[in-house]
Amino acid sequence: MFEADAETWGQFEAEKQEGGVPGGMSFAMTSPLAKGGTGGRPVVKIGADAHHFSPADLEEAGMQLLPTLDVELDELSQFSTEPPAKVFIEYGLEVLRTVPSDLLAALLYDALKGLIRKRRSSGGKTTLDFVVSETPGLRLTSATLSTESDAVALKALEAFVQIGPGRYRWDGDDGPFVSM
Repeated sequence: MFEADAETWGQFEAEKQEGGVPGGMSFAMTSPLAKGGTGGRPVVKIGADAHHFSPADLEEAGMQLLPTLDVELDELSQFSTEPPAKVFIEYGLEVLRTVPSDLLAALLYDALKGLIRKRRSSGGKTTLDFVVSETPGLRLTSATLSTESDAVALKALEAFVQIGPGRYRWDGDDGPFVSM
């Protein structure tokens, strides 16, 4: 059972409404679907929401990576009336150290292009979560994008692969982010 102080909860609700955000709580879990590869190469993990993406389509996306990388596929279960169409990609810096970024971008682009286009439900937003980690607890680079445009989602994928391993700082009031 979840209990909260009424005054504190009221303040939370007011801030949520003022910010125009949905708020609330959610629960999600993943379950392993498949693993593939030689076992000796860097691993890319791809997961997709089971409501919007079939296991066969997720496996087909993973097959695009197998010639170069080992793959782990996860089925994402989000407990909601209509869960968002979410896809996540996780890999460690060892992937970026062993696979040229342009090749990695092309591989991920091809894998996700098919997955996004085969989404079970039409319309609505697709959310892509990108995560790069060096070692647990020491470095994590992540980005989230929600868009109704497949083209925007795939363009963001290309950009993330390029900037994922880098360090950036904000350059002045009007930007941009510049490489450090």
